[in-house]
Amino acid sequence: MAAIGKVLREARLRLGLSQAAVARRAGMTASQLSHIEVGQSASPEFVTVSRIAAALQLSLDDVASKSGVAGFGKPARRGPSLIAESIETMEELTRIERSARDAAEAALNLTKRLSHGLPRLEGRRAPKKPG
Repeated sequence: MAAIGKVLREARLRLGLSQAAVARRAGMTASQLSHIEVGQSASPEFVTVSRIAAALQLSLDDVASKSGVAGFGKPARRGPSLIAESIETMEELTRIERSARDAAEAALNLTKRLSHGLPRLEGRRAPKKPG
């Protein structure tokens, strides 16, 4: 599957991205990505290739046509297991999105408080002034 790795590597370099950045986006390690790019991963799973392609803003059709490979390696898990993994991934993305939204709201609230001189929070005492 070196052809797929070559296509992915060329796309990454064209975008000026590091292996670490793409790997982070694809939910894998830079080492795993490196193995795929240089063809040391004998048969990368379809899910893995699709995650990398998405991180590089490539369609799977582009990857397949540019690599000349008709299909990708078969997933180790099939049927319900693959569906369960996909659902789990989507749930994790939803949790991450909620966490990011909560952090953004907290930052906005802190900014508002700072702009108004940090009013005292309910139930907390103001710190004692030295002296």
